Amino acid sequence: MALRTIIGQPAAIARRAIDVDELASRVGLTPDLLGRRPHQVSDGQLQRACIARALAQQPRYLICDEATAMLDAATTASIMRLVLHEASEAGMGVLMISHDLELLDAVGAASPPVFAW
Repeated sequence: MALRTIIGQPAAIARRAIDVDELASRVGLTPDLLGRRPHQVSDGQLQRACIARALAQQPRYLICDEATAMLDAATTASIMRLVLHEASEAGMGVLMISHDLELLDAVGAASPPVFAW
């Protein structure tokens, strides 16, 4: 499946309309990447697609286990801002699991509270 289908599938199953292009853009994926399959993109791009797919489900709780492990520092910061914004807007709980203690400290100090482990 192409990334567009992978990202949009949870919403399609739930019969909920989402804008895949807009969601992909929010995680830093360009429109040209959405037609590619997972083996045709970098690990970091695939990881961002996975985050977009998780957010497309509009979960009540989001468990992020090494969610930014393959991302550079700037992209990590951008993705964490997005996840925290989504948590704040939707009242979503977030559990962050990582070996990156600096990331956990930064996310743990965020508002709303995020459980970091």
